[in-house]
Amino acid sequence: MPESPYQQAPYQQAPSAPGAQYPGPAASGYPGPYGSGTAPTQMAADPHRGMALGGTIAGGIGILFACCCTPVGLVLGVVGAVLGHMALSAMKSSGVTTSKELATAAVAAGWTAVGLNVVMAILGVILNLGSAFGGLDTIGS
Repeated sequence: MPESPYQQAPYQQAPSAPGAQYPGPAASGYPGPYGSGTAPTQMAADPHRGMALGGTIAGGIGILFACCCTPVGLVLGVVGAVLGHMALSAMKSSGVTTSKELATAAVAAGWTAVGLNVVMAILGVILNLGSAFGGLDTIGS
């Protein structure tokens, strides 16, 4: 088979000292082709993360329901605040505090939802009483 002028020459290996071997990933400071060769470490699961996440979700949905469905929003706000407080107290007793920010967010979202829903309920009562007595024009007089 004739050699093509475009054919690449085979790769040449550098000469090595007799008995020398490749130093390997640990000696060279670089990881091997498939990582370090050790099993990946897994983070310890936080048992309180579920309560904190559930409280944050319930509080957030409670805030959203403040405008359209005040009783449901009020219940969800209380649930969110209670779950957040439960997660914080459980973290304090166990010493695991990896989800402390999430539990604090659950408490904040829950009590914000409760406050907004109470304000919306009061506004709804005032507006309904005003319309029952002839509108908002007669409330002040």
